[in-house]
Amino acid sequence: MKKFLLAFMVTAVVVLALPTVEAKIGEVLTTEEREDYKEAKEISKEANLEIKNLVIEAKELAEEYPEYTEDIIQNLVVVTNEIAYSAIEAIKELGFVAVCEYKTYIIGGQEVEIDPLRVYGW
Repeated sequence: MKKFLLAFMVTAVVVLALPTVEAKIGEVLTTEEREDYKEAKEISKEANLEIKNLVIEAKELAEEYPEYTEDIIQNLVVVTNEIAYSAIEAIKELGFVAVCEYKTYIIGGQEVEIDPLRVYGW
């Protein structure tokens, strides 16, 4: 029970603190760093859009070919993980941190956790 409470408290602190860190980025960074931050946000935005489009496509394919739902989901997870990993690495090279915030989608009647990105800071 203590471990659960500790994990909950740490999560709460992180969730509450990160928006503050992101809000203060504009005040702390140099002009070059601000440009890098904008680029990091753009990388994240593009990756998230690509992931969103793949989820939409997977939903349509699972409706059209329900017998292949498992394969569609497995492929979707592999491809979206690769997109997320590539984006995280590109953002990391700019000196910032990006994390996955899993979102649940229903594809072919099954819940699937897919990982859109968010850039938090340096």
